[in-house]
Amino acid sequence: MIGITTKTILDKELADFEKVRAEFEIFVLNNPKPADDMTKYKKIQAQATLNASVKAVELAKFNLDAVDLKSPVNGIVIDNSQLRVGLNITPGGYSYKILDMDSVVIEAETDLEVKTGQKVDDGEIVAVIPDMKGKQIVKIKPEKTEELKIGVEVEVNFE
Repeated sequence: MIGITTKTILDKELADFEKVRAEFEIFVLNNPKPADDMTKYKKIQAQATLNASVKAVELAKFNLDAVDLKSPVNGIVIDNSQLRVGLNITPGGYSYKILDMDSVVIEAETDLEVKTGQKVDDGEIVAVIPDMKGKQIVKIKPEKTEELKIGVEVEVNFE
């Protein structure tokens, strides 16, 4: 189903269940002690419809619990909350910490004259912040982040 989320399907099944349950309760109130066979069969039919509705909700909930998790960002997992392959989780039950690789910057300290927009090895200076020691902290946006290792020192050559 294009454009319909598993959560939306569960919400629909829950709404259908509420409707069927209400119809069943109304039938029971109108027929507290079915006397004839036709009324007994109608009650059995209403109960079967209610049971099917409960199973539809359970199936929709199972499908929601079995969905694949996807990241909204281009990133790498830095904490998986001790989850393992094959472990079923519920949405919001466990959290993954994902580092957004599109926001990664390299920080360097230099005493050279540099400016925002200046090219460096495989990147571009996006911020220059003077510090108290007469030097500057330079933030560099790398062109490629696939091979970067977070927390590792790198050497930067200013052009």
